[in-house]
Amino acid sequence: MKMKNPYLRFLVGLSCFFAAASVHDTDPFVGVSLHARSQNGIPLRTENAEGEQVVVIHVPQGAIRIKLLPDLAKSSVEQVLRVARQNACASECKFYRAEPGFLLQGSIRSSVASNTQLGSCPSEFADKGKPRSVPCPAHDPNCGCHGPIMVPRMVGWAGGGPGPDFFIYAGQGPATHWNNDHTVWGEIADDQSMQVVEDVLKLPSQRPGHGMAMLDEPIHFEFKMASV
Repeated sequence: MKMKNPYLRFLVGLSCFFAAASVHDTDPFVGVSLHARSQNGIPLRTENAEGEQVVVIHVPQGAIRIKLLPDLAKSSVEQVLRVARQNACASECKFYRAEPGFLLQGSIRSSVASNTQLGSCPSEFADKGKPRSVPCPAHDPNCGCHGPIMVPRMVGWAGGGPGPDFFIYAGQGPATHWNNDHTVWGEIADDQSMQVVEDVLKLPSQRPGHGMAMLDEPIHFEFKMASV
C-alpha cells in the first residue's frame, strides 16, 4: 500500500534507519581488522574469542584482564606469557605512575630473561612519509615503526622500548602524537577491567620536578594467567 502522507513516509523511513543502525551496533567490527580499527580510532573488540590468551593483573581494586596481541608483537607476548606462567612477578611488579585521562604505567620486572625485540610495523603504517610531532627517541634515532597508532585500552611497553616497564593507554582518542613508537602487546579485555584501571588512576599522586604524576604509594600486583 502506497503511503500518501509525506510526514508518515518520513517517520517510517526514520524508524528503518535507526533499526538498521541498531543491528550494526550489535557487531560494529565485522570485517574490520585490528589495525584498521586502531588507525581510524574505532574502539577495539573486547569479547574474548576462543584461543585468545589473557593475563590478569591483580590489584587491591580488582582484576585487570589483558588480552594478548601476538600479531603485533610476538616476542613481547612470549615474554609476558613467561612471566605470567612462572608467576615470576616479584616485588618489582607494580604500578607507579597514574595520569588520569592519559595513562597508567608500571613494571613487570621479574626473574625471567628480558625481552629485547620491539614490535612489528603493521602494513598500513609501512609508509614512513608521515610528519612526526615529536623527535625520535634516543634509543631509536631512525624513528622505526614498531606498532599501530595507539587507541584507548591498548597496552604497550613504555618509552618506546622493549620492556619491562609498560603502560595502559587511557586517553580519549588515538595517540597520534606518539606516532608508531610503541610496541603494543595487549589490550584491556573488558569494561570491568577498564573500571579497575580508572579506579587506580584516581589514587593520590604527586608531580615531582619532571612533571609526571607518580603515585604516593606504588601499587604492587600479582601477574598471572587468566583462569578462564
